[in-house]
Amino acid sequence: MLSTLLVLTGLSAGGTAAADVGTVAHDVLRTGWDNNENVLSPSSVASSTFGRLFSTAVDGQVYAQPLVVGGTVIAATENNFAYGLDSATGTTKWVRPLGPAWPASTVSCGDLTPNIGITSTPVFDPATKSVFMLAKTNDGASPQLPHWYMHSLDLVTGLSGPGSRSSSAAHRRTTRHARSTP
Repeated sequence: MLSTLLVLTGLSAGGTAAADVGTVAHDVLRTGWDNNENVLSPSSVASSTFGRLFSTAVDGQVYAQPLVVGGTVIAATENNFAYGLDSATGTTKWVRPLGPAWPASTVSCGDLTPNIGITSTPVFDPATKSVFMLAKTNDGASPQLPHWYMHSLDLVTGLSGPGSRSSSAAHRRTTRHARSTP
């Protein structure tokens, strides 16, 4: 079993984060700017209170940006595992396997090895308290025909939510194209 160490750094003083991060680069425009941030400054980053908060072993490489929502760090791996971690301690609250990952060797991919699973950053929906993520899954007719599934997970429990594991339109387009290619 391949495992990766997920390391989170930040300010250790003050407990939980001042703001949730529910999508990649913090906002819908993907600017990375948090205009409500009032804790980080040159002096606080250079101080003894800034540094590694925890490290937690996970199954697979982490390419997706972890999210921090309501005291939970959501991490997803290339081996198609989703994790809910305590944002202060790194303790695993829940772990959810989301199907067999797709072998990167099928396309001779040297960047994502040995598997391709959840690469894109999950998104949190505050209205439903759900985390959504897309997983590339090796459950097709052959490794050349993987499936993409959209998963909906409960933030607190990690259990599947409504509409979870629905096959994506992107997969249907890819499969149709693959079948029509000579």
